[in-house]
Amino acid sequence: ELCIDSNVGGKDFSFSINPRTDQIKIDFFNPFIHRPKGEKFGIQMGPDGFLNNKKSLTYYQDRNGNVFSLSKSSESPFGNSNNSNSIFNIEETSLAYSYSLFNQTFSIISSDCSAIIGDRNNNKIHKAHTGNSYKTSIQNIYKIKDDESNSLFCRLHSEIAVPYLSSCSFLKSQLFFTKILKYRNNISLRIDGSIGNIFNFKSQSFIPLNERFFNGKNYGFPGFKKSSLSDNTNGAPYLGSTAYYTIRTTLSKKINHSLCGIFYFNLGNFNLSINNKDCSNRSIISNLNKNIRTSFGLGISFDMGDSLILVSMVKPINYFNKDKLNTFSL
Repeated sequence: ELCIDSNVGGKDFSFSINPRTDQIKIDFFNPFIHRPKGEKFGIQMGPDGFLNNKKSLTYYQDRNGNVFSLSKSSESPFGNSNNSNSIFNIEETSLAYSYSLFNQTFSIISSDCSAIIGDRNNNKIHKAHTGNSYKTSIQNIYKIKDDESNSLFCRLHSEIAVPYLSSCSFLKSQLFFTKILKYRNNISLRIDGSIGNIFNFKSQSFIPLNERFFNGKNYGFPGFKKSSLSDNTNGAPYLGSTAYYTIRTTLSKKINHSLCGIFYFNLGNFNLSINNKDCSNRSIISNLNKNIRTSFGLGISFDMGDSLILVSMVKPINYFNKDKLNTFSL
């Protein structure tokens, strides 16, 4: 990664480029003010977390930390595939205003989105989920951190799409938590969990693809393909889920200051759709336990300071015939 920081005439400027991820970041304080007091402009371009998600972001931050941003993203939630005609391409443009208060961040977002497929894709289910959608929403991110032991982290992300100002009005929430237990001989146990749910206010309308939960986008579940996850054993086209949960336990042994040996186990269900009519007469507990997927892995992790690199071999245990993936995980 190449980084350049400078201060000319009291005005800070920073530029960074990462050839491995093709990500570029530019930040500079307000050039129109002689002595800027926190005002900052910024531009970011490149992958947004995952290489199949491209995003460009332009923002302005005032002296109080409030942020106005304009972003445009292009993504394929199924990841790479040999048959490009079967992939959804989703493009979204959004305008947002965000401000932070203590451990919370509030945002007002207006966005426009389009989902398309290849011309030669004749799948009727895929075609039924293409088209344009718009949304005006209010979001809140609430963070909890145990500063004393530094072993508990929680993040609750809630969003409501305002009725009449959105093509599909819904309530969306995700909870992420991490608990770290330390033992003797540099051994530790880490528990990571995530739960997500989307409640559709209008059962007759589709929840747009860009709002649904996908493996490799909203959460990570090693050992399973993004493009072949199915809703049932017949391998029906996977269109994301409206509810999911994952639990991951990791046992690690510290080898030196930056290297650890790890063993982890994953359990979860990410093909649940509680808004589906087929599930309306079943209990929530029954649906949560239906078609559970599990996997385990063995590998090593590198502590790089600001980031953690994990390399492991993954083996699925419970899976459908077409969605497992025996491979290395990075």
